[in-house]
Amino acid sequence: MPFISLPSGEQIGDSTLCYKYLQTHKGVPDIDAILSETERASATAYKAWLEEYVYFLLMWDKWIDNWYTTRESFFAQSIPIYPLRVIVFNIIYRRISSMLYTKGITRHSKGEIQGFIAESARAMSVLVGDKGLFDGKKCSVSAFMLGLLVSIYEWPELNTSWIPEVEKYPNLKRWMERMVKEYFPERKLKYQM
Repeated sequence: MPFISLPSGEQIGDSTLCYKYLQTHKGVPDIDAILSETERASATAYKAWLEEYVYFLLMWDKWIDNWYTTRESFFAQSIPIYPLRVIVFNIIYRRISSMLYTKGITRHSKGEIQGFIAESARAMSVLVGDKGLFDGKKCSVSAFMLGLLVSIYEWPELNTSWIPEVEKYPNLKRWMERMVKEYFPERKLKYQM
């Protein structure tokens, strides 16, 4: 979860609260000011859907369905001692598994969850369209969507349920590549653009 550490030691968690803090205390302009009132309301709903539903479907794919690959990819370099790596991973796995159960994700079968992923990928494609969200207007929900898509495409081995679904919609990859080139031109994605 993103957070800001203040000099006082206080931490502000949640990307929306961080963004509001930066607007209020650091003069960061409201990127959503260009949106109409209806578009702002839709953006709020889309952000909630992405943060509170799609994000957890991504976590299921990485931490539950692809747990072994995740353990060996994320922890092998930072924890080279195998038994210790297994112990640390199991502690994290149990917490994530419990959280996903509480969220309702793992109360469903694998097939049902993959159906939710397929439905979410299709909805993301419709929202992005050819120009981007809200006909290509710059807005904060685009940053949320971009972050999720980059995390899917950058680690395809950890997103084995997501990759085949997002690949059905080439507009998602094209939009993500355009956004990365525009906002992060120095960044080279792991896969070839």
